[in-house]
Amino acid sequence: MESDDLQDLLNECPLLIRMNDGREVLVEKPEFIVISPYNAAVLTDIDGRKRIIVLSLMNITSVIPNATAGA
Repeated sequence: MESDDLQDLLNECPLLIRMNDGREVLVEKPEFIVISPYNAAVLTDIDGRKRIIVLSLMNITSVIPNATAGA
């Protein structure tokens, strides 16, 4: 995925990002993601705690706009 394409989808948060390794990451608000040309840092909930994870844009298989957790 290109960084510009992901940036354009931020208006439709929450976003569910699916990775090629099967992980799914929910971006609750546009403020919870920082996008660079090759990576995205996401503030997400893991086991009830907020954590920052870094995703490689080339490993994103799909982004589902207006998603909910577990969609």
